[in-house]
Amino acid sequence: MVLEVLGHVFSTLGCIVELVECGSEALGFIKNQSWDLLVLDQQVPEVGGSDPVPWVQAAAESRGVPVWACTSLCNTIEWNALLAQGYGHILAKPVSLDAVAGGLRTIADVQTPNNY
Repeated sequence: MVLEVLGHVFSTLGCIVELVECGSEALGFIKNQSWDLLVLDQQVPEVGGSDPVPWVQAAAESRGVPVWACTSLCNTIEWNALLAQGYGHILAKPVSLDAVAGGLRTIADVQTPNNY
């Protein structure tokens, strides 16, 4: 259900979305596709702990692609731990349209530093 909600929110904001349902499918997608943003749910099916996350993040970072975490973790300590792991933005569940739009604006501002 979270996957569908995320897809809908990003699509509503005009993003072209590719959804994958599990860690192995995500790894396959990352190796064979180009993308502008990667959002990883912290409770990905088929992923024990952080198994593929370092590989996924390394692939994204090597291409200069921002990686966001999507999580139901709510406290500052847990959020800071995710940021320390290299996530550039955190989406709290339930995901809101405003939170995604704000994060996307941040990416746009970084990619176009001379806003005219």
